[in-house]
Amino acid sequence: AVRAVGDTTYAAWWAPRVDSTASLVVARSDDGGTNWRAPVIADSTDIGRVGCRRPAPYLAADSLNGYVHVVYFLQAAEGPGLFFTHSMEQGTMFHSPVPIVYGERVSVGAVALRGDTVAVAYENPNAEVPQIWLALSQTTGHIFEGREQVSTGTAATTRPLIALRDGRLAVAWFETQRGSSTVGGNVVRVGEVKR
Repeated sequence: AVRAVGDTTYAAWWAPRVDSTASLVVARSDDGGTNWRAPVIADSTDIGRVGCRRPAPYLAADSLNGYVHVVYFLQAAEGPGLFFTHSMEQGTMFHSPVPIVYGERVSVGAVALRGDTVAVAYENPNAEVPQIWLALSQTTGHIFEGREQVSTGTAATTRPLIALRDGRLAVAWFETQRGSSTVGGNVVRVGEVKR
């Protein structure tokens, strides 16, 4: 769960259907998480019959405007990939999903926002070795104007995190040592958001 403005809090999760597909749902609390409104469907386009094996969605809310944003991986009719949706209506309805990247390999992303600037750090599902990429929007996530690789080198990089404040952007990830799938460390890269 994430806090937006005041005591307004949001939570997102997958609501499985009988056929093992799922709907992405978001619920809102106006008292810091004590009581919750009925969940709202944020994306119902999943056709992947993977049950509980899908990664959790990543949720962020902007304390400036109260918008709530979600990044998630699903199997859509046009292909699997990482998608983005958001609500400018306090979680009562969500805009049509925007693809961040299509690719077969299940990947995760993280989102940060400040005003009209939305940044998504994600595992590129098409890279031979998992790498972290960045998608940037200056239009509140209605379109993402650019994408670029953030992690460099030959090590596998996974589990992205992202933060955005005052025109500065920090992207963090876990980088495994060569020849290992578990030994490694966290890496952070900091930069400026170009307008």
